[in-house]
Amino acid sequence: MQEVQLYPNPTQNQSVLRWTSNSSAEVELQLRDALGRQLQVKQALVGEESWVIGVSALSAGMYFVTLQQERNLVSKKLLITR
Repeated sequence: MQEVQLYPNPTQNQSVLRWTSNSSAEVELQLRDALGRQLQVKQALVGEESWVIGVSALSAGMYFVTLQQERNLVSKKLLITR
């Protein structure tokens, strides 16, 4: 993973996760709550470099968005406000 961006952050309705990578391996994306429970998971296809995360049904608080590609793991905090 070369660059990972999460915006807007904080958010109320949705956030966009955008990344760049030199690898052709798939990327696994996860949204977890502060207790580590998996709320959403997505397998990004080769060439895909963004994920629109809908959060309007989630409670206000801190969440974690994680990207994993091969041995690379990147985690970003996401703050949901109401």
